[in-house]
Amino acid sequence: MTVRPVLPILLLAVIHGSTVPAAYSQSTPSSGTISGVVLAPNAKGIGRAVVNISARPTSRAAAFAPYMTSVLTKNDGSFQVTGLADGTYAVCPHLPNSFLLATCTWGIEPLAVLTGGNPTSVRITLQQGADLFVRVDDPAGKVAASLGKVPGALLILAVRTPSGVFVPLPETVADKTGSDHHLNVPVGTALLIAAQSSSFALSDSHGNSNKPALTLPVTIPPGQGQHKEIITVH
Repeated sequence: MTVRPVLPILLLAVIHGSTVPAAYSQSTPSSGTISGVVLAPNAKGIGRAVVNISARPTSRAAAFAPYMTSVLTKNDGSFQVTGLADGTYAVCPHLPNSFLLATCTWGIEPLAVLTGGNPTSVRITLQQGADLFVRVDDPAGKVAASLGKVPGALLILAVRTPSGVFVPLPETVADKTGSDHHLNVPVGTALLIAAQSSSFALSDSHGNSNKPALTLPVTIPPGQGQHKEIITVH
């Protein structure tokens, strides 16, 4: 059996220890500062949260220089990025291996606007989520026998967010008879589990089957810490 750590599947820069990846360069004067604090639902600062800061165009016609950098919050949840050009920036924090939700994945991007080199600050509170657990039962071992050996043998699992974005459901444990998939998701929110494969026949415990894709609506009630669904490979 192989065990893999549960990590948020996001398009984010990877942070190793306390190092920060180099930012993309900007061609305009860079003297602005974005500072802020990342808080838990109890208003306590969150240390070592990853904060990704990315430039956003203000309009299709406006000149735009791509830019992205990442920092780690201090123990009190505070962070600061200096040397930024004027413009609009998405400020996207997340805490790896936590049930606190990544704001920009499940909600609206917090934005910071720099004008005239003046500093600006943001205050972001991460909300509590729940564990969406999907067990893929494969009693005949078809997936384990095919993946990496049979061309085109794929099983894709994802969750559609309220904004229509699909977030992959990461595999955490796999063996010959199936696999476990976990994703931290918001409670009280209408989500959709999507399972797709052109190689395997799939069904769920509600009587649905993949023709051509298996889709399963899920809403986890507030106060519930985990919700489990089972998908069977035939």
